[in-house]
Amino acid sequence: MSISKLCADCLRVSHLAQTGQRLGASHARELVAAFFGYKSHAALLAESKFVLSDIEDASVMVPDVPRIQNRLGRLNGLPSNMLSAMDMARALSDYLVSEDWFGGQVWLYESLGNYIVEEYLRENDFYISDELSGEMATTNAYFEAFPCSIRRQSSKTWKMCKSLQAARFRVAKTLTDPIRDMKSDLASR
Repeated sequence: MSISKLCADCLRVSHLAQTGQRLGASHARELVAAFFGYKSHAALLAESKFVLSDIEDASVMVPDVPRIQNRLGRLNGLPSNMLSAMDMARALSDYLVSEDWFGGQVWLYESLGNYIVEEYLRENDFYISDELSGEMATTNAYFEAFPCSIRRQSSKTWKMCKSLQAARFRVAKTLTDPIRDMKSDLASR
């Protein structure tokens, strides 16, 4: 039996258990295709380069929650109290992990952008800052009009901007201190 069929069956069972309403097999297959990022179940079946049977080789899985939400809006004849796109993605992700089809990291967020802002940047801040400072140190660029002068849209964005400004200051200081020291040495001679 294919992974997409097993996932569709899992989604139907999960939906019935949580809502008491049956989810049609064709609807479940379309939602599973959306979960994996495909425009349709037919597109999922036609895939020949990245087949689902190779999912166990993947190290990261990013369920396409926005595509599930979009598909929910386009399917006709769905039960009245459908699970949310996030609940469906969570149920399918948990199923794939529990059945040992997938053993890597699951990045389950409303969108990939949310994951990057809320988790990835925070977890990798030191590495990113270190890499950026190395690259910035090799340039003569000056960043006076840094985007933190924009309105404070969220505290996370504001903190990230402040962190980047501090990193920019450290890089600028690292560049200017040795030059200033060399100038004062030459002037004293």
